[in-house]
Amino acid sequence: MSEKRYDFRMQRLDINIKLDSSKGLFFGRKLDYYDESYLEDQGYVSCSFVPIGKLRQEQVWILPAPPESLIHTFLVRNIRDELLKFTKDVHVYKAVYPDVIFQNRTRQIVALEIETGKNMKKHKRRLYDKFTEAKLKYGKNLFIVLTDSNMKRKYKSLFPNIKILVRTDLPAFFHSQFHIRR
Repeated sequence: MSEKRYDFRMQRLDINIKLDSSKGLFFGRKLDYYDESYLEDQGYVSCSFVPIGKLRQEQVWILPAPPESLIHTFLVRNIRDELLKFTKDVHVYKAVYPDVIFQNRTRQIVALEIETGKNMKKHKRRLYDKFTEAKLKYGKNLFIVLTDSNMKRKYKSLFPNIKILVRTDLPAFFHSQFHIRR
């Protein structure tokens, strides 16, 4: 009787991962298993959020940015990526300045402050002071973007002179900032 020998050694796969891990946000539909494993090793977290201009949740991979929440981090990076389609002059900040600052088509500086609204009851005075100071600096070009549309009425009553936006308002807002009139 002849004995068959099997070679159980693992075959090495050549895997090329062409992701810029400093980007901070990736959509799951564009990733394969190896990309997801790579992102997980880099500290990314898989979540489901509704992107700007979409109606349904999608799987996204986010690099957490403490002390900000994942939804705040997602919306800041999603807004940054959308704005980069129109202009290269987009700046994202973590503290002191508004979250996103960019130049629109008329070369005006526009500031977006992303808010979750979770600490509005506890820190109402601090929020009021923060937005009063920002309003003095950016004037009518300061906008508050809320992650929770249920908070819009509360923010409008506290800040009647600042335009309040939610995720569904953003495509029209971008169009108004960059639309070329003929």
